[in-house]
Order: sequence, then C-alpha cells, then structure tokens
Amino acid sequence: MRLLPALAGAATVWLTGKLARDLGGGVFAQALAALAAFSAPIFLLMHHWLTMNAFEPLIWIACAWCIVRAIDRNEPRYWFWFGVLIGVGMENKYSTAFFAFAVVGALLLTAQRRFLANRWIWLGALCSLLIFLPNLIWLVRHDFPFLELMHNIRNTHRDVVRGPIAFVADQAMLMNRFCFHSGSADWAGSV
Repeated sequence: MRLLPALAGAATVWLTGKLARDLGGGVFAQALAALAAFSAPIFLLMHHWLTMNAFEPLIWIACAWCIVRAIDRNEPRYWFWFGVLIGVGMENKYSTAFFAFAVVGALLLTAQRRFLANRWIWLGALCSLLIFLPNLIWLVRHDFPFLELMHNIRNTHRDVVRGPIAFVADQAMLMNRFCFHSGSADWAGSV
C-alpha cells in the first residue's frame, strides 16, 4: 500500500533533479531542486498514501521533462512520450487535462507552434486519446458520474471556494508550510 506511492515520490525527486540538469543547472542546482521536491511537506504527505494524488506530480514533472527535451534539444519524438504520459495521467486524474490544455495554449502563443506541424505531436495526441478512450466511453455510458460527484461536493460545501489569487497563495502554502499544533501536524488545510 505504501510502496507504490513511495516509489512515485522517489521518481519525482530524481526526475526533478534531472529536469534541473536539462534546464542547464549544475550539480548544486540539481541537488537543490531534488531536495526541494524531497522536502516539500505536501509531497511528504502524499507519497506515503496510495491515492491518485501520489502519482500526479510524477506524471506532470515527466510531462515537463518531455517538453524541455522536445524544445531544447529539438527532438520532436518526445512529444509522443508527452502524449503517452498525458493519457496515463488522464487515467489517474482528470486534472491532467488542464496541464495538457495549458501546454497546447503555450505552443499556440509562442514560436514553438512549429511543433504542431510535426507528426510526433499528433501521434502523441492519438496515443493519449487511445489510452484515455476506455475511460471516456465509460464516463459517457454512465452519464459522467464525475460531474455528479463534483456537483454534490459543491452542494455540501465540502470544498472551499477561493478566488484565483487566494487559490494560488493557498497552493504556495501547501507546498511550503509545515507547523505543529498541539502535537499534531497541520498541513495548511485539509488535503
């Protein structure tokens, strides 16, 4: 139960260091980036429970690594692996779609739109769709139960509604804050 999330956490730390190297960081930058990923309180919490949240950071950092490889090394084949990871990420958690749409938007708004004419990005998109397709078919056949779940959560006021700036500030606190209150850990809100 704890092995897989722990392995995902270790892989996230390792890949964070590797990404720092690919972005031009030396040994100190790589070690600092890996240490930051290792010691982020929310990651320490997530990577000892078997939940989909334990795997999301790994998938996103792996996607970011593929983007850096594709652009900086001009190796479009990494867009294929990006697509595979997005497909796997969508199987894990639907919020991966936000990451994918943000990347597509960034490509459209920058000179990197040149990759949209490359076959590798479209093969990756096709792979992503094929990986996610059984899940999508199930969602359609069952009238999108995820949307009903989200509706029910909103109606019971379980989630706190925050504006964009407050939301970003809360996320920064979750990544960086750890304090003790009366002998128990307070992770800056519910996780």
